[in-house]
Amino acid sequence: MSAAIRFAQFVVTTQVFYTTRLCAALVNLKPILPGHSLVIPRRVVPRYADLSLDEVSPRATPIFHALLTWPV
Repeated sequence: MSAAIRFAQFVVTTQVFYTTRLCAALVNLKPILPGHSLVIPRRVVPRYADLSLDEVSPRATPIFHALLTWPV
């Protein structure tokens, strides 16, 4: 069993479509535009500045993955 994925105090595990050891990509339940999604760190921190460099740098990977696999 994998650990629950949280976005702040919310459990968002069922919305996740891509994960790495350090981040997760999830669909927004009420998207602004179709296809809108979020890439979040796996570790919950109060501020973005509290993330380590290792946690910040791989966050672009799921974005590129989604762009390459998104149906056109």
